[in-house]
Amino acid sequence: MSDRPESFFGSQIAERHQLMLGFLEDHPDLESVIDSMLSAAHALATDSTLRQGAKSTAATYVGLMWQNATDYYEQSLQHILVKELDTGLALLRMATELARDGSKIRENEALLDLWLAREERVTEYRRTFRFNKDKPSGQCAFKLYKLTSRFGIHGHMTSLSHSTQVGKTGDLSGIMVGNDDKVIYSGLRIWLRGFFPIHGLFCEAFNIGDCEAVSYGLFRGLVDALGPVINAVDIEAKGESSESE
Repeated sequence: MSDRPESFFGSQIAERHQLMLGFLEDHPDLESVIDSMLSAAHALATDSTLRQGAKSTAATYVGLMWQNATDYYEQSLQHILVKELDTGLALLRMATELARDGSKIRENEALLDLWLAREERVTEYRRTFRFNKDKPSGQCAFKLYKLTSRFGIHGHMTSLSHSTQVGKTGDLSGIMVGNDDKVIYSGLRIWLRGFFPIHGLFCEAFNIGDCEAVSYGLFRGLVDALGPVINAVDIEAKGESSESE
């Protein structure tokens, strides 16, 4: 091991790492569920890209978008576990945007050109790439997008709004604030609900069924089994309603 003094940045990374591991070690059942969710999502995204990416350039792009969305989804959780709700929810919105756009491109692969030029064709892009709220996955994704826009992209102070006084500064001239684990549960209740719409949209985009991917069966099984987990997390987040956001 290096005997160099630990840097400020290095110590921040180590502290975050310990916070995440500490929460997961205290909640092994929840960790098991999360592990299954992330494993299924990564397997689905990778398998779909390998199976269908060669069919067209658009299919390759959508497969890569799914892999990026899965990374965002996982990174979102990491921020939530260290009580950084706004960052975590912002990443969740990014994943939802990719799911929406990937779904649209698979409906009409000619839209890939518009998506690639979205910075130059902003108005046309926004008019075209919309959630299909006629489908359950699209409706859920739209609600998730609105929620994570409000408290993630435009929230900025969401974690702070959950803070309480935990002490005073050394000279007693100011107060110190902090969060307990309820703030983590507030983020988790949204993150868990994001599993179906984000990955469900991509599954629909690739027309994935049980006969095509074993990981899809695991995905559907997890979606069906998440209800009690979400209810338990809702209770920990101040006992609020367990209905879908």
